[in-house]
Order: sequence, then C-alpha cells, then structure tokens
Amino acid sequence: MDKVDATSSGMDNHVIRYQKNQYNVFEVNKTGYDNCTIDGAVGNWTSGKDFIMLNKAKRYYFICGTGGCFSGMKVSVIVHPLPPSPHSALAAEHNSTTSIASSPARGCGGAQFENVS
Repeated sequence: MDKVDATSSGMDNHVIRYQKNQYNVFEVNKTGYDNCTIDGAVGNWTSGKDFIMLNKAKRYYFICGTGGCFSGMKVSVIVHPLPPSPHSALAAEHNSTTSIASSPARGCGGAQFENVS
C-alpha cells in the first residue's frame, strides 16, 4: 500500500493487498491522512485483499491503521470526472445553441494513485 503510483480508467474496483494479520486499511479525510489518525474514518477493510469501488470524482485518502501509516503505508487517490462523450457532445450541439464547453463533465474517470507528502 505504500508509495503507489498508478492510473486506472472507469469506475473500477481497486485492490489493496496486505498481510491481514498485521495490517488493515482505513479511508480517512485529509487530516487523518496527514496525521495518520483514524478519527472519523469513513471506511475500514481487513481482509488482506480488499476491493474498493471509487465511484465519485474526488480525492480519496487511505492509510494503514495499525501504525504502518507512520512508515509511509498510505495512499491518496484522485478520481477525475470523465469528459462528455463525443456522441453526447454532437447531440447537444445539434439540439441546442448553448456552448458544449459550459456543460459539466459527469461520471468518474481514471484514478491516479500518488504518494502525497
């Protein structure tokens, strides 16, 4: 779980693997991530092979709650929104006089895993 750099696309299940007898995974807020605390955690996984759906465009924070976070066992995941599909953009242009650029992107795109210091 530590120092992960990766990219994925779509609303995928993301897998975090670890030794379940020694570690666990908590989804926390930025303060919990920065300070390695689990106060106010919004998720907790303990199987050793956890499938986590990242289905919103936002930054997610995951840490090891058994002390590994202090050694760098933490990851921040940024999920970007998908741009509008070319088909929907053409349909909107054909049926409307408003600018396509003003339409917000919807859905969830790729996730970028990065180590945030």
